[in-house]
Order: sequence, then C-alpha cells, then structure tokens
Amino acid sequence: MRDTHKISAEIKAAHDELTSLVSKANEEKRSLSECDEYKVLKEKYDVLNVEYKNTKLAEDELRSMPATSVPSNSTGEKRELGLFVKKSENRYLGLGDTAGSAELARSTTYSNEIIEAVNKQVIMRQKANVTSVSGWSYKDTVGVGSVAAGFVGEAENYKDNSNLGIKQREYKLHKLMAYPKTTEETIDQSDIVNLEQWLLEKIAEGFSEVEDYAFWYGDGVGKPKGLLTYPIYWSGEWDKITPENATDVIQGISSSGGDATNIKSYINTDRVLWRALMSQQTKLKAKYQPNAEWYMTSVCWENVRIVSDANDRPLIGNLESGDGFTLLGKPVNIIDSFLPKDQMLIVYGDLNQAYQIVDSSNPIKINRDEVTEPEYVKFPTRTYVGSGLRNGEAIKLVSIRNFVAEVPPEPDQPTDQEEAA
Repeated sequence: MRDTHKISAEIKAAHDELTSLVSKANEEKRSLSECDEYKVLKEKYDVLNVEYKNTKLAEDELRSMPATSVPSNSTGEKRELGLFVKKSENRYLGLGDTAGSAELARSTTYSNEIIEAVNKQVIMRQKANVTSVSGWSYKDTVGVGSVAAGFVGEAENYKDNSNLGIKQREYKLHKLMAYPKTTEETIDQSDIVNLEQWLLEKIAEGFSEVEDYAFWYGDGVGKPKGLLTYPIYWSGEWDKITPENATDVIQGISSSGGDATNIKSYINTDRVLWRALMSQQTKLKAKYQPNAEWYMTSVCWENVRIVSDANDRPLIGNLESGDGFTLLGKPVNIIDSFLPKDQMLIVYGDLNQAYQIVDSSNPIKINRDEVTEPEYVKFPTRTYVGSGLRNGEAIKLVSIRNFVAEVPPEPDQPTDQEEAA
C-alpha cells in the first residue's frame, strides 16, 4: 500500500497538467474531446483519486482501531508503527494534538519498549531512584543535621540542642532528542527490512549513550547534573565535611602508592589497596549498607580482582545467582562510560539513596521529517529527563590510581642462538 502523500503529489501534478491543457485549448478555441493526451491524463487523474480515497480509508480504519483490540506487541500495533515509518504525513506518533485513545495506547507501548531497552543499557537507571512527573521539574526534601534526644528525670527540663534542618532539591527536566534516519530507498524496500524494530532500537541506542554520560558527568546546563560533578573531598579534606553539607558533597579516599613495579606483589605486600577498599566500605553508614554495591570500569576491575586480605584470602566471590562477582561481599557493576581520568575510580554505596532520575510521564514522541535532508527520512524523537544528587552520604569514592603500578612488560624471550651461547 502506497502512502497518501506520494499519491497526493501525483494527483496534484496530473491536475496541473490538465489545467494547462484546458487553458491552452481555450486560448486556441478548440475542443479537447478528440485530444488523446487529455483523455490519457484524465483517466490517470481519476485512477489516482480512487487510489487515494481507498488508501486514506484504510489508514483511517487502522488508526481508529480500539485500544483494547491492540495488545502490546500485537500485529496491529506493529502495522501502525510500520505505517507511520513508511508514510509521509507529518504527524507525531505520540501524544499529539489530535491523538485519540487508540493511538495514545499504542504510543505508550512504544515508549515503554524504548524505556525498557534504555534501562537494560544504562546501569544508573537500574540502581538510582527514578520518578515520573507530569510537570517540568520535581522537588524533593532532604533532612540535614540530627535530632537531639536523651533521658530526662521527672523534675528535670530537657535541653534542646537539635540542629535538624530540611533542604529542598529541585530536579528540572531537560529535552532529550534522538535523530535516527534512513534513506528513502531503504523505506521503499521495507518489505525486506524490519524498519519498526530498527527505529525503536536506534532511538533506545541514542538515548542510552547520552544518558549514560550525563548521569555521571552532565554539567546541569541544558542537561542533567552528573554524580561525579558534585564536590568531592578526598583524604586530607574530610574536615570540610560538616553535618550541614554532608548530603551535598561526596567523600573520597586516596593515598600515594609507592615504588612498586608489579601490581600483585605490591598489593599483597603493603595491603594498601585492601585497606583502602575496607576503609571505603566501612565509612559508609550502616543504613546505606544493605543495598550498597560497587561500581568500576573493567580496567579497574582487572586490578581489584587480584587483591587478597592479610591472610591471602581473595576479596572477590560469586553472586548466589552465579551471574557476576562480589567484592567484600557486595555485588560488582562494570561501568565503561567513565572518562579516562576516572578509569581507576571506584564508587561504593546505595545509588537509590544517592542519585535521583526524573522522567516525563508523557509518552515519547516520534516525528517524521523528509524535508530537511534530501534523499533521507529522519525520525526526530524527544522525551524529557532530569537528574541530580539526592544524598551524598549514601556513596563513597576511592581512587586506586596511586595504589597500583603498571605491570611491566614481559621480558624478551632469548633466541635459539642466545640460548646456545
């Protein structure tokens, strides 16, 4: 089934030609009844009008299907998305101005499919606290300080020395765009290409890459504010952390390494890295320990997995599920989106308490654009996302950059002649 936009364009071209022939005949004061060119063109014009009417009726019938008859991932639903990809009518696949309940139900399912794919690719989304809102921001409150309490005798007065306060955090939503595109030829050959699945995968892929970076390094200007962009107080600066700012900053552990030339022998001799990891874990308050996990790059993990304790017992183990490892009894997550400067950085804590992600409750919107770049069809897609630090007390950092030395290269093997000598 051809799309209505192309049929409409052909109808307009045929109409213009017919108008031209009629005008010319009127100027020359002759009849068109014997004009073969006019007859052929008029027949083509009538056929195109019939095709347009039938195609339009088929599309309207498809879009008017009741939401209850279009279950998630059904054939009818995929046909709607496929029709949208192939046709040229400029409208939103989402909560548009004229979206009916059936279209909204289908677009919500597309949104859920994209969000599910993004969640699988972005670890921060799996671990952080995620909230959906209908407005442009989300406000949360954080307790600061402590409540004084104590035993008081019957005739005694209680001396109040509480310093409890409340801070309000606001997480603004920012527009996130993806621009998957393909050639018109690919769409024309869509019978042999699964364009619907391609479109959803490309949108999820684009969103995942941008979000993964923003949740760690975003500067908060037109984008979310990343976790590692908040103030970090390393060893020697901990006196700057007070009850008033403890939830706004992050505590980090660092130390100088030494003159070791081999990672394994150095770690197992001085136990510097083991002590740093133990210190990092024990400095996290008990209330955050139940859901605390480790986060590090694969490069960092290669160094950590060889560490043992004072009795030469390995610090790593296997998860009960068998799918993954533990470090000091806590699950390990590999994050390869860290910048090169943070390749040897380890994050430990409860990200659900430490970091907040805010999504728009509206379905993701997909538009179709075949105008801005000739020979290509784009599918600008937008959603709205915000994020930021929730509670800095819930995580700790340790940099092992100075705890390990690079492994020296293997010595050159002697040649046969050298061995003989």
